[in-house]
Amino acid sequence: MGDKPGIDINTALGQLPADVITRITDMCDGHTILPVAALVDAGMPAHLAERLARTWHSDGSPKGTIYVRDRPVEQMHGIYGLALLQRLAAALGVSYVPALGRGSEAQRIHQAIHRHLGRGDAGSPGPP
Repeated sequence: MGDKPGIDINTALGQLPADVITRITDMCDGHTILPVAALVDAGMPAHLAERLARTWHSDGSPKGTIYVRDRPVEQMHGIYGLALLQRLAAALGVSYVPALGRGSEAQRIHQAIHRHLGRGDAGSPGPP
């Protein structure tokens, strides 16, 4: 996730309104690459979402192939949801117990952020 000089991404993430953070965390399941537009629709400023985005490439393996609408693609521009959850947790000063699987880790971070925001356990995250 590239950072633009002069913009402190972590500060900007930590200052997002709680309802926006909730919507964003609800989209992050630990496996999905989120399109910039999905995060903007959830309330993240476009300039921030674009700064967090990168182009991801499929590697042809079963776990390394990116799918869009159930079709394999060579590449996708977006934000990896697990990395975004980890960055949000750091920006908010939220601690969580790491897990071995990506989905399990995402769920733990999701729950920790929701508790931090006073939202309780909002259930399991999932892609938009």
